Amino acid sequence: MTVHVPPPETDWPSVILRAFNLAIAAGAIEPADDEGSNPWATQMPSWRRAAEQYHRDRAGRTSIVETGRENKTRPAAAATVDALVFSLRRGVGELSNADSRRRLSELNEEQLREVCSQLRNFKPEIGKMWTPEEIEALAIVWGELK
Repeated sequence: MTVHVPPPETDWPSVILRAFNLAIAAGAIEPADDEGSNPWATQMPSWRRAAEQYHRDRAGRTSIVETGRENKTRPAAAATVDALVFSLRRGVGELSNADSRRRLSELNEEQLREVCSQLRNFKPEIGKMWTPEEIEALAIVWGELK
């Protein structure tokens, strides 16, 4: 006689929940104490309670951590500047590219001046030198992104 065993839950939340429960049962991790009086919360692993609290705390924001640059004068990474200059060698039309705009928005004023200097002094084998009007357009876009 064959016994039919239903397959275990295979959705990710169930798989993760089962893994956490096995780790708790094996003593590899300790369950968190639950101060709440909610009876279903004691059945829920501590990571899920933490996730629930995180979502309550963020109150509709996409992140609980503020990602805005508090210090606008802090320089962007050198790799960001290099990647921006590399992309701008294709011309002023590159200012409509989302990656270029993001990189441009991360520059401080000193870095913007350096990028402008590099664009004005491109060697022909690298790219076309930018005109003063194109440099002005770059500065305007940078100002709008700040």
